[in-house]
Amino acid sequence: MPYNYLLHHSESVDPELIEAIIHKIMSATGFSSFTMTWIFIILMVSIPLFIIMFYLTNFKRNN
Repeated sequence: MPYNYLLHHSESVDPELIEAIIHKIMSATGFSSFTMTWIFIILMVSIPLFIIMFYLTNFKRNN
């Protein structure tokens, strides 16, 4: 897998380390990387939306 785009201080990421991390996450969760990406996207979008909806419902109730 090409990991050259994951640069930190102009150093390429260690391919063996990133493969081990990906393998650990996949074996612990049982999900593929595509599924985990969608889960994180849904969480990142839904949490702020929930906070906004909670604020707006309390704002309307208090006024």
